[in-house]
Amino acid sequence: MEAGFGNSLVNGAVYDIAYDATDIAGNVGLTVPNTNVTYDTEAPVITLLGVPAMAAPFGSVYTDAGATAVDNVDGTITGSIVMTGAVDTSAAGVYTLNYDVTDAAGNAATTVHRFVTVSNGSGGGRGQQSQRRRRSVFDSSGCDLQRFG
Repeated sequence: MEAGFGNSLVNGAVYDIAYDATDIAGNVGLTVPNTNVTYDTEAPVITLLGVPAMAAPFGSVYTDAGATAVDNVDGTITGSIVMTGAVDTSAAGVYTLNYDVTDAAGNAATTVHRFVTVSNGSGGGRGQQSQRRRRSVFDSSGCDLQRFG
């Protein structure tokens, strides 16, 4: 609820507003018109292009799919999205990319995240799993089975 307007303002609507003031001595100032004021309290919405969690091959060049943003008053504001974070495919790990945008009225969207996993070695982690399997066989038998394998 806004001062002086009650519950009558409609989100996204355009209003003509005039301001006037009276000081403590009763002097009335000039009325100042402000036309075409848009009442906007609704935040924009960010939509990821692609999936929110993905894998990138070790040593590859990662190109992000991006995101779009739409606002109820400003329309498409995709060009205003700020993405923070980076993916380093030369180092294994989980990387977070954050997407943020604010509309012309100052309403901030809910931050949207993409998680990118970079695994070292080829095979998407299968090599690590088979190495553990060989290691566990070696540990239980007491013999180096890889020599005979």
